[in-house]
Amino acid sequence: MPAQRVDRKKTFILTDDRRGYELPACCHPIPGDDVLGYVNDQEIVVVHKQQCPVAAKLKTSQGNRIISVKWDTHKLQSFEEVIEIRGIDRKGILIDILKVISDSYNVNMSRINIESNAGIFIGQFYIYVHDTDEIEHIRRDVLRIKEINTVVRIETPTP
Repeated sequence: MPAQRVDRKKTFILTDDRRGYELPACCHPIPGDDVLGYVNDQEIVVVHKQQCPVAAKLKTSQGNRIISVKWDTHKLQSFEEVIEIRGIDRKGILIDILKVISDSYNVNMSRINIESNAGIFIGQFYIYVHDTDEIEHIRRDVLRIKEINTVVRIETPTP
């Protein structure tokens, strides 16, 4: 059975059920990211971040297949993202960070990598979030810890 044709004149809505679209690994878009859609030969909308190098190539070579897409409310799916936290090391700093991430936001983590050198630490926290708003709230609240200098979302590199 052939796929239903995508109406290229209408904005395609990205819903929780992921019906009719896919999220590529090249730019790892999540709800809240500024995105565009590319309609492939199977009439599946491939969603890329606007700043993705693959999207830039598609815009120049396949412009007629580029469509407007919009995120619907996403609260069922979780997406693994990486936040990098840097600050002054002290006893208990990791516990304070984990309290904000796990307790305040009830966010699960898959991995943590932390290094400390000369009283400064850098850590990568692999967290499961629903959208970019959740990342921003976590970032803001972790920055309230006195010893924290920066909290940033790490963009996955394009292969």
